[in-house]
Amino acid sequence: MRYPNVLLLIMIAISSCQKEVSPVPAVIESFTPDKGGAGNLVSIIGEKFGEDSLQTTISFNGRQVTNILRYTDTLIIVAVPSGVTTGKISISISGAITNSAKDFVILPGTWVRKKDNTAPNFDIRSDGIAFSVGSTGFYGFGYNGGTTLKDFGSYDAVTDTWKRLPDGGIDFQSGIVMVINNKVYTGLGQAFSLNPSIMKQIWEFDPSNNTWTRKKDFPGTARWAAIGIALGDKGYVGLGDPGGGSILRDWWEYDPATDTWTQKKDNPSTKQFWWPAGFTINGRMFVGTSAYGQNNEWYEYVPSTDNWIRRADFPSKITFSPASFVIENKGYIAGGGPECWAYDPSTDSWAQQAFIRQIIAGRAFVLNNKGYFLPGVGGGGSTNSEYWNKEVWEFTPGN
Repeated sequence: MRYPNVLLLIMIAISSCQKEVSPVPAVIESFTPDKGGAGNLVSIIGEKFGEDSLQTTISFNGRQVTNILRYTDTLIIVAVPSGVTTGKISISISGAITNSAKDFVILPGTWVRKKDNTAPNFDIRSDGIAFSVGSTGFYGFGYNGGTTLKDFGSYDAVTDTWKRLPDGGIDFQSGIVMVINNKVYTGLGQAFSLNPSIMKQIWEFDPSNNTWTRKKDFPGTARWAAIGIALGDKGYVGLGDPGGGSILRDWWEYDPATDTWTQKKDNPSTKQFWWPAGFTINGRMFVGTSAYGQNNEWYEYVPSTDNWIRRADFPSKITFSPASFVIENKGYIAGGGPECWAYDPSTDSWAQQAFIRQIIAGRAFVLNNKGYFLPGVGGGGSTNSEYWNKEVWEFTPGN
């Protein structure tokens, strides 16, 4: 007589097993960076993401992500899709939707990844030199995590291709570079092949025949982490670190026509200028900032009066070794951390632009009013080899 009761229990158990289990919503704890633009990489940190990205849809203010670079139960790394406006980040897993507590803010400027640098036998690097002459970009030298380099290559933006060129005259990292009358002057920095390694050497590169010629040594203190800026037919070099962390504020003018140096008035700051940024815009020269957040002062140097004028301070802090370049009438400081900033000399003001991610020791050149950024070390400033790469990113400024 107990069989009907047993059968009823079995049927209840089966019915219970057949009930669908509601999906568990994910938890978004934070995301970084919290502002950027299309193409920027964003790390979403949280819980209960699961392990299957095929069951997940991620959106930025309703615009679905198409590029997921990493997916774990607690971390998702995605590229911000194009056409996004400021708004929430949403994660939908099997129909359970979670929205971020705060908005992801869209900044002006667009970054598009191009083909990686495929020049033959061209090493990974940081703290190299980059510049453009005419319609060609150039990149080389630097540090590969073990030694300093002298390999060198050129980039054609039309075909998105790289070519290996003759090596430079000496290996070095953290040097200066100036383009004067379609020739390039570079040097200073640290060369592991020398003892002592901090050097004074200056080299001329002629892009018309890809040749390197040694010029007169820099007459000041040997240094690395300095800056070189061209203005008209002259170059200007100074600041930096002699190797022991001392403060160098001296400033020198270089005349390539006579291969001579003239010392000018020191920069008036009392703070360090290590791995500073700088550029010329419409005949005006600007320089400032420092690695390790030591100095955010910004100056204009006026060669005609040999005078320094304090301008609006850089509004953020540099972690280490940014890239600086000019597009049309604005200058840009990119990397050295997770940000990119535009400087407008007409208003003496700064405006943040979108950036790729946390990157230090990258370099950049400009072709056809677009910036080309070559990351040095990325991923939270780590020096682990997994974060060194041959990426190339094209930057179009925003309004």
